[in-house]
Amino acid sequence: MHRGDVPLVVEPGVGLAAQREAAGVWARATAVRDGLPSVPSLADKLVGVQQALGEAGASLLVARRGATIVGFCVLVPQGDVLEVRYLAADPSAWGSGVAPALLDGVGSRARAGSFERGELWVIADNARAIALYERSFWVGTERIEVRGSAGRPERLFTRRFA
Repeated sequence: MHRGDVPLVVEPGVGLAAQREAAGVWARATAVRDGLPSVPSLADKLVGVQQALGEAGASLLVARRGATIVGFCVLVPQGDVLEVRYLAADPSAWGSGVAPALLDGVGSRARAGSFERGELWVIADNARAIALYERSFWVGTERIEVRGSAGRPERLFTRRFA
């Protein structure tokens, strides 16, 4: 067990408070990932999380240590595919098993929902994230697109669940 023996629990995130905490995790994680001089606005990140959650069937999965959300992902069904729209761990929890636990949760949700495969997009030069996904049995494809407002190339990763 990590972080003072407080267990890590992966569960559905419900309500505005969970969405706000997830947006805070996303803001802090992207600031560190991108080497920003300050953490982006929580309000800006919350808009993106809520837009993804507004899609039909979308859900929030969170990783908690005690009462604190230390990671999250947004799952969006697309036919027989479960898309991971966001996945982030708070930088204070990097290396403590949060992201692999969330990816295990994605697999459990996918199998329970009879999704044949999963998809996620990752910034093409984000070696840390790519290594995590590959360790978790996600496979990079040749498909690369410039997506989102950042204008950075992203690579599609897939995983079979069936």
